[in-house]
Amino acid sequence: MATELPILRCALDAEGARQQGARYAEVARHVKSITRTDRSLVAAVDVEVTQELMTELIQTERACCAFFTIDYDGERLSFAVADAEHAPALDVIHEALAR
Repeated sequence: MATELPILRCALDAEGARQQGARYAEVARHVKSITRTDRSLVAAVDVEVTQELMTELIQTERACCAFFTIDYDGERLSFAVADAEHAPALDVIHEALAR
């Protein structure tokens, strides 16, 4: 998982980025589909993904990338950005969830 874009910097250190990458890899195993728009991404996930994993992934992502609006309703994990300059970060999330 990429941790740096030209316009954004990830606040995670190398170990934190490795752990978050592992969380994304585990969630990716449960992704049924991904819908991407200019400023949002929605991943439909199966019921086998654990709440604990999703909570940890979301809390970590919110701490390092506060520009994301992140929601999870048990079936859909969604990311949105208000500013177009942050939209490339959605590509990183898409890549991580599409593995």
